[in-house]
Amino acid sequence: MFLRRFSLSAVVVGLLITGQARAAGEPRLVPYSPGLNLHVFGGKVGDHASAVMLFHPGGWVQGDPSLVYEAARSFARRGAVAIAVQYRLSGETATPADAFADACSAFAYVRRNANQLGVDPRRLVAYGESAGGQIAALTATRGCRTQTGTWRPRLLLLQSPAVDPTSTGWFGRILKGAPVDPLRPILFADHFTPPTLIVQGEADTLTPTVLSKSFCAKIDRPRSPCTVVAYPNLGHYFTRSLKDQDGQFDPFVPDTDAQTVVDKTAVDDSRKRFADFMASQGLLGS
Repeated sequence: MFLRRFSLSAVVVGLLITGQARAAGEPRLVPYSPGLNLHVFGGKVGDHASAVMLFHPGGWVQGDPSLVYEAARSFARRGAVAIAVQYRLSGETATPADAFADACSAFAYVRRNANQLGVDPRRLVAYGESAGGQIAALTATRGCRTQTGTWRPRLLLLQSPAVDPTSTGWFGRILKGAPVDPLRPILFADHFTPPTLIVQGEADTLTPTVLSKSFCAKIDRPRSPCTVVAYPNLGHYFTRSLKDQDGQFDPFVPDTDAQTVVDKTAVDDSRKRFADFMASQGLLGS
């Protein structure tokens, strides 16, 4: 849902880093940049777990980390540290370029503070949904600049991702005249991109499956596989209602008739596939 105004749940005011593991429930909030927090599920000081960094949907202009809480909890239940990332939303001052900069800052913070977070800094995974998929994919393709070169996560997990955000028409406008190409993951996808799994509806009109397949074709190698799993008769964000996939319904609002258009079977299956893919790459227990 690129332009739909979400009805967001309140974010719980959390704690600073502690040694207590939280595999489910509410996250603890960890500031990583002025005004921005990491929402951390699981993790115990001194552990060396894989960490999944989750980037939420919302068309770059709305949403918050609570939109990926359920996905985060599913990773935490399998033994990973799951970190939902708050990033700057596009508006009067910020653009998607700032969101990408925040993503790189978040990864850098986790690498610097891995021991306190219970994370192995060599086992970081990028996960993104819809617009958040563009942000996650850019960290794995273009990569994040460091003092020693370019850094990329070990694995890339995407749901209904905007691998070429220019397909929306909306993206260029919120960039306020800045160049678009540096923020198009599909232009940077190559054999340096880490192993990737993409799940989405086969009838997705916002982030078409054909683009995901083109993205994967530029990556797929024996040591860096890329797979697209397309669910038949489903649209963007696994909706079963295909006529208006941008704004017809809000999958995050409970207790509405519209909620039923989201295919829960596909959601559950995709989360299992993500965890199994991590396990196949040695980043998660079976």
